[in-house]
Amino acid sequence: MMHYCWGYFSTSCSRNWKCGSAFARGILRLSLLFDSQENVAMASLRLIGTGHLASAVRAQWALRGAQEAAPQAKPIQTQRRIASLTVAAVSASAVSRRRSSRRQDLVTLRAVATEAPPDTIRFRETVGPAISVSETSAEEWTGDTLVLLLPGEGDDNIPILSTVAKSIDEALGGAIGSYIKEESFEAKAGAAAMFPVFGKAVKRVVLVGLGDKEPSREAGAAIGGAIKRLKGGSVGVAHAEGVEAQALVEGLLLGLHADKRFQGTKTPEKDKAPKGPEKVEMLGYSSAEDIEKAGAIAAGVVFARELVNAPANIVDPLNLTAAAADMAQRLGLSSKILDEKECEAMGMGSFLAVSRASNLGARLIHLTYSPGGEVKRKLGIVGKGLTFDSGGYNLKGAGSMIELMKFDMGGSASTLGAAAAIAQLKPKDVEVHFVIATCENMVSGNSGALRPGDIITAMDGTTIEVNNTDAEGRLTLADALLYCQQQGVTEVIDIATLTGACMVALGKDITGMWSNSDELAASLDAASKSTDEKLWRMPLEDGYFEGLKSDFADMKNTGPRFGGAITAALFLQKFIQKEVNWAHLDIAGPAWAEKAKGIYGVGGTGAMVRTLTNFACKA
Repeated sequence: MMHYCWGYFSTSCSRNWKCGSAFARGILRLSLLFDSQENVAMASLRLIGTGHLASAVRAQWALRGAQEAAPQAKPIQTQRRIASLTVAAVSASAVSRRRSSRRQDLVTLRAVATEAPPDTIRFRETVGPAISVSETSAEEWTGDTLVLLLPGEGDDNIPILSTVAKSIDEALGGAIGSYIKEESFEAKAGAAAMFPVFGKAVKRVVLVGLGDKEPSREAGAAIGGAIKRLKGGSVGVAHAEGVEAQALVEGLLLGLHADKRFQGTKTPEKDKAPKGPEKVEMLGYSSAEDIEKAGAIAAGVVFARELVNAPANIVDPLNLTAAAADMAQRLGLSSKILDEKECEAMGMGSFLAVSRASNLGARLIHLTYSPGGEVKRKLGIVGKGLTFDSGGYNLKGAGSMIELMKFDMGGSASTLGAAAAIAQLKPKDVEVHFVIATCENMVSGNSGALRPGDIITAMDGTTIEVNNTDAEGRLTLADALLYCQQQGVTEVIDIATLTGACMVALGKDITGMWSNSDELAASLDAASKSTDEKLWRMPLEDGYFEGLKSDFADMKNTGPRFGGAITAALFLQKFIQKEVNWAHLDIAGPAWAEKAKGIYGVGGTGAMVRTLTNFACKA
């Protein structure tokens, strides 16, 4: 019924706009007489398009509080419901008010309904089972599943049993040695095997290979992959020489993560599926602080992953904004949200040009971490926030991955994931500004919708000839970078799923990095190596900017076919002040995993969350 009512409103509203004096604004008043508050809320859901019931109730009350106006449509009756829809138009002469339209009404109503994010995309401070440090030795521990980490020797990765492992093997009647021999278990990095034991202090044993490499998150991911099959119970992880607890626990938690939020009634087995253990004890490890750090970083990565995995009808610009503000409020970050009018007042013509074709509006998100004491560094992290990218009038066609374009906000997801981790880790001396310009890139006849050939103006007065509407991310980043630099940062890093050209150059696993500062590039490279993320510095070839020159504006938004990732970085560099150290991270490849491997499941990866967090906390 509500779909019909909205169609009636659109038709009636259109007729009124075309006749009589100039109308600047439509005031929508919805009066619904239903037999329960739940029905009222659900009617609002259909009108406003949000998935959050409580927010819909708030929206309904906001609409009921609108000014009284003469009815424009006759009541439409169904068996138990009566809905009356009235529209009043207020005359005005100001041109700025005449621009208010049905799109603005939709954006306003939608904003009322999304003050709080849907539960499916809210930040969770705890992911996975409870993990604690235990003084109990592995030999004395009793529980369900005992994990042993075994180095490998030689080309065949022959398992090496430590003194502790030998003692446990003896207590288990030689079960470990027998399994290794009979199953030819090789202790190569990432290998894992689980087998039961009977009548002993533990029910099963998990053997995890370390290989001959320096132990890393890979071992933790192997543990997570093995114990993911458990249906509750306890797990004890025996201490191994040279294994870093923080990296091990990070890998364990990320290896355990599985995103099943959107499976519905046609997946009944989801409730019966194994969910892993209830608790994990780190046996013989001494630092609880390392475990807490690992939990904070894993929570940030999972937040980023789940934002990317959520569909674009859930993570739209307003819901992304609500999720960011909700996370900030819970973790003690300050937040400032700019709506379209505020962005327009600041001159963000480049960003807003992209958003005009969407009826969901745009928001600029600004979160700030303050250390509470002396600030020695001011860092900015700017994330691309396109919650869906259709390509605009340069519409994405077959083979363009349009079905995956919900992940085009991967840069903003990683920015928010890093913000969540940094807020929990509380580094000293550094103030961090997190900035996201979020909108959709759609196709419509809305006034101001971006077309090929348009010339738009960025916040600093730079004019840009748009020769490709599918190169929209850099247009939003331009204004976001300018805004971020206004906060007084001396270092700024932007992160974006920006170009397919970077994927062609570096593949799916490696992030491309461009920087105007050798020192900043070296620090980011060190942070990526420390956190097991792959990063490769690419050239800023000044001569390639020739391809961005325009005959009619200061520059175009895309250049020739070849070197596209480089020209995209050169475009962004034009919005960086000379005294600011800048790096651009293109995560078009590693933002999404098509197959599960190691710490990564299928879908969003949370690319660069660990690197950015490490850089902010240690640099």
